[in-house]
Amino acid sequence: MISTHPKLILNVRYLTALKQIFQIIALKSQRGIMIGELAALGAAICWTISAILYKKALLNVRPISANIVRCTCTSAILILCFLVLGKIG
Repeated sequence: MISTHPKLILNVRYLTALKQIFQIIALKSQRGIMIGELAALGAAICWTISAILYKKALLNVRPISANIVRCTCTSAILILCFLVLGKIG
C-alpha cells in the first residue's frame, strides 16, 4: 500500500517546486543570466526559511525581544557586508 502521509505529499510538492526553480535559474536571457530574477528568488527563499526557523525557535520568547535581537544581528551583518565591499569608509 502506498503511503499518503501529508508530510510526504508536502515534500514531493517542495521537490517539484525546486525542480521548476532550478529550471528557471538555468534559463538565460539574450544578455546573460537574469540577475534580478535570481535576486528575487534568493530573497523569497531566505524569507521563507527564516519564517520557518523563527516559528520553531521563538515559541516561548516575547516578540519585542526577538525583534531587537534579529534587527541587531541583521544590522551587524549588513554593515560587515558594506565594509567588505568597500561601500563604507
